[in-house]
Amino acid sequence: MQAWLDIHMTAEDAVRAARDLGTEQMFPLHWATFNLQYHDWNEPIKRATAEAARIGVQLITPRVGEMVGSDFRSITWW
Repeated sequence: MQAWLDIHMTAEDAVRAARDLGTEQMFPLHWATFNLQYHDWNEPIKRATAEAARIGVQLITPRVGEMVGSDFRSITWW
């Protein structure tokens, strides 16, 4: 995993970066697309969701193809 850390954030790092940038919401991308690691396809979003809940960042997690607007509410679909 060390090689990935040179060019890639962990799920937790990404959520903390969003908080550090002062954003109110985070729309995680680049997960559940290709299985390039030795973990379940939904592990990154599970980890990001846990970290976001822990530090108070709101995640926007639409299902594939779902429209996102001002009244969008994320659900756990994975």
